[in-house]
Amino acid sequence: MRDSRLDLPELRRARGVAFSVSVAECYGCQDSAAAVAACEAAHDITVLPQTGTPLELLKLWRRRFKGAVASEIARVSLYERFPDLRSVFDSSLWSLLKPDLLPTRAEELAQSVRVNGKQLAGFSPKSLAILSGCPHWQRLAPLLAILRSKSSTFLMQRCWLRKSFAAFCCLMCVRPGHRKLAVPLWKAIHSLEAQGKLGDIAFWPADAGWFERLLAKQIKLGDRLISNGWVDGWDDECLLWLWSLAQPQHTELVETLLSAEVFPHGMKPPALTIEVQRALVKRARFVVTLSM
Repeated sequence: MRDSRLDLPELRRARGVAFSVSVAECYGCQDSAAAVAACEAAHDITVLPQTGTPLELLKLWRRRFKGAVASEIARVSLYERFPDLRSVFDSSLWSLLKPDLLPTRAEELAQSVRVNGKQLAGFSPKSLAILSGCPHWQRLAPLLAILRSKSSTFLMQRCWLRKSFAAFCCLMCVRPGHRKLAVPLWKAIHSLEAQGKLGDIAFWPADAGWFERLLAKQIKLGDRLISNGWVDGWDDECLLWLWSLAQPQHTELVETLLSAEVFPHGMKPPALTIEVQRALVKRARFVVTLSM
């Protein structure tokens, strides 16, 4: 979808913020207006060295990080430097977040989901675990495509995903560079959930405040995993740990991690460690795609 005019304010804002944090990621800088504006100024031949970041450029990126959509001219300029940004702005995700998406288009997108180039064939918990087991906001589109499908082909997949989708949404923007996107994107999804477009999602937060508290808890838990030496940083392994720890049987372990100041590396549960490592290996073997 190349039209930047979207119907809902929360959807426009989510798309604008997603594009901005992706620009920061491409530059390899902090996800802030000041950092991105400084990078932009450094690449602008009209800005003299040692003159600082132009105020208008800083204001422009402040608006964009609040959800203003970059103009087509600005986007094209960025695409020339970072071609991958085009797939962020033109992603099918933004179509799937529109409440008035045509049912035929939803079915078309669901049918286009591929795992290692192969269409989802029947009900496969293994494939669904690959789709959702390492939450990232750029992996949201395939899940929404399946949830918005009405076809009996994906009936069992929808039932399975509705049990874990809330947990996925809580973790998909938990990495430091994506946190500014967490609430705007959740609000866009919440608009769909409130209209019954996703079916009965288990444990869905009632409001943004509730969601933010859940997000803060996961951030604290991830920080504890890092400080205790269980993982090296906010990478895929960390997200797989958080995903595994979300299972009900690990509630006591989670509370211990959150309450204890120090939880030594040697105290990692062996069975859970093996589970995470196996999931990490599997993750590297699979590529998930969805048509534009």
